[in-house]
Amino acid sequence: MNKIVYYTDSCSDITREEAQKLGINILPVYYYFDNENIEYGDDVNITMREFFEKIEKGGKPNTASCNIEVIYNKFKEEVEKGNDIICVNISSKLSSCYNNCLIAANMVKEESENAKIHVVDSLSGSLGHGLMIHKMLRQNIPFEEIVKQIEEEKNKYHIEFFVDDLSYLVRGGRLSKTGGFIGKTLNIKPLIGVNAEGKAVSILKVKGEKKTLNTLIDRMVNNIGDNEIIGVVHSNSLDKAKLLKEQIEEENTNIEQI
Repeated sequence: MNKIVYYTDSCSDITREEAQKLGINILPVYYYFDNENIEYGDDVNITMREFFEKIEKGGKPNTASCNIEVIYNKFKEEVEKGNDIICVNISSKLSSCYNNCLIAANMVKEESENAKIHVVDSLSGSLGHGLMIHKMLRQNIPFEEIVKQIEEEKNKYHIEFFVDDLSYLVRGGRLSKTGGFIGKTLNIKPLIGVNAEGKAVSILKVKGEKKTLNTLIDRMVNNIGDNEIIGVVHSNSLDKAKLLKEQIEEENTNIEQI
């Protein structure tokens, strides 16, 4: 049985340290700030704290998807080593990463008829598809069985998050200036989720900081089903993430730590 190597894009929120420890290959999504002539992705990197500091100072990041040529070269190298590849990407409704990886995979398959490469449209994002990788890494089963399992179970992975600062939604055109002003004035925070079709949708709106965490806890308890892992991810809000983690653990003492 060939070795299976796993790829995902940097939207999965798997850190570089975690990726190195687990043997996960990260395909970078590129971005640059409009006041700089620097593109971040493969080699030039800044920390997430530095990234958010730039935004807070008025920087406007622009993004570009995973590079097809880079993906092709990486996939081709793995196949030449005799490895099979499973690549899990952020929802195709949120980014072109999946389509680019699929194009690269098909290019390699055309050149190597024995190549086994499966690209997954996770229909999720962030830890939603990051946790898929975690589960697959613990499965000591053949390539075809892992592919079948992930395609059957990918809709079980779900992500929801509150947006604390509405100005970024306004800046990105997802919320009107009027809506942003009203939301900020009344301290209203929207809960955003990724639906079964892989699209980002507004679920509900709550008022007040405390209610956001309680709402997340209530929805988790009601929707967790038979999922084995709960993940908490944040964007420069570590204190809130820790508080949410503690509350989740109080609700469910059987949570697995990874």
